[in-house]
Amino acid sequence: MKARWAPVSRHELLRTHIFTVVAEEWPEPKGRGRQTMTVLECPEWVNVVPVTERGQVLLIRQPRVGSRRVELEIPGGAVSRRDASPLAAAKRELLEETGYSARRWVSLGWAHPNPAFHRNHCHMVLALGARRVRAPALEYGEDIAIVPTPVARVPDLIARGKIRHALVIVALHAALAHPAVRRLVGAGGAR
Repeated sequence: MKARWAPVSRHELLRTHIFTVVAEEWPEPKGRGRQTMTVLECPEWVNVVPVTERGQVLLIRQPRVGSRRVELEIPGGAVSRRDASPLAAAKRELLEETGYSARRWVSLGWAHPNPAFHRNHCHMVLALGARRVRAPALEYGEDIAIVPTPVARVPDLIARGKIRHALVIVALHAALAHPAVRRLVGAGGAR
């Protein structure tokens, strides 16, 4: 089995403001011919896990058209061409969506949203010492409510299905594994 291989051809099917749909012809992995695969090309994404000095994670509640529900999530979004890096995008998204900044920023790595047909990465950033520095600056169409939640409650919210966004759950689990956040969970979260 090859660890990496490349397409033989590429044909753009659809371009939107959030993704491009591409059909690619690939050699069949066992060498028995070719197969056409559909791929979504998206910009890089970033999710931010903001934790306050009081041991609260800043969750956000916002309507999502895909699930047709109001979801409990964390701040995040696309890394734009104006962003110098995923960290710069994380700082921008946290400020825009919540009006918060942070004392310390820690990369928690990245995950493939779905390597079967997505090309991008979802970067995860822990924002420690989050504090409000201004009012949120929401984009057109955004409706976000900030939900400060004790860090110690996060595993229960996930277990009870209150947080359902897969990439948010991955970022929260990565944050919960960080020593600074583990100490807060052990201490019961918010004081």
